Amino acid sequence: MTSLNSIRAALERQLVENVNWFLGTGVWREGGVWSDGQSWTTGASIVTPALPAIASPNVPFTPVEGTPYLRVQFAPVLRRPVVAGPDPEQRYSGLFFVTIFTPEDLGAGAGMAIADQLLDRYTGSDALLTQDAVVRLEYSEAKMPLHEPPFFAIPLEIGWYAYRS
Repeated sequence: MTSLNSIRAALERQLVENVNWFLGTGVWREGGVWSDGQSWTTGASIVTPALPAIASPNVPFTPVEGTPYLRVQFAPVLRRPVVAGPDPEQRYSGLFFVTIFTPEDLGAGAGMAIADQLLDRYTGSDALLTQDAVVRLEYSEAKMPLHEPPFFAIPLEIGWYAYRS
């Protein structure tokens, strides 16, 4: 898998795997190891509500009026050598956008509840492991909501970086 595809896959997997994998299988993935639905550190239940359908780039998706959904976009921004030399390690960085669409006229609370779930899932300084890279999350934040009839949209921006040789 290419560097950018590996990074993109890690970010997208973080969106769906922790919730949907648990709901489908009854097991939870934490720290790269499958476990039950309890936190290893506190013993508390870590089951969260299912997320809406996800519209991915370059995949057919038709929103259903009155039904919430998420739209994701992966945006690599920089690729820079970290050191000098013939085969230097590279630092990749960029943005991962998740826009939450909820039906208009429900108020902002419906979308903000989903935003809270996602912001907890993408906490700054967390690391997402792939087979060939560690993707570090720099920050995650909600942006100004948008009115896009028949939906109310809340964009989330997740800053990330990774090092690859």
